[in-house]
Amino acid sequence: SFEPYRPRQVKTLTCVEMPGLDYSCKWEDRTELLAAGAGLACDEEALILRNGMVADTRYSNVVFGDGSSWVTPETFLLPGTKRAFLLSRGDIQECSVKAEDIGKFRFCSLINAMLDPGDVVVRTEDIILH
Repeated sequence: SFEPYRPRQVKTLTCVEMPGLDYSCKWEDRTELLAAGAGLACDEEALILRNGMVADTRYSNVVFGDGSSWVTPETFLLPGTKRAFLLSRGDIQECSVKAEDIGKFRFCSLINAMLDPGDVVVRTEDIILH
């Protein structure tokens, strides 16, 4: 059977520090990756940090926007195909994004093969830093 794709509604991102997480390839065993979101509500998602640097969520790369441009962290977990495509077209720029830099942006958008920038957006004031 087929069902239309419906993006998950994410209202809050919670920063989770996972310095040793390796997800450089799409591993079949996603146990450690999924553990990053243990205890989160259905409308929350984990924003994974490694040594204070923003990486990705458990199922997407991220881009940060200020209303006129998008940037994506250079410290990604997985070099996603949508991320690579947007970089190659110049639609997004890669840069260093530390956890304390998040407030410099207005919003964060989740991107993957099925999500474009702007499809799933979380305001930066709705990102919880621990």
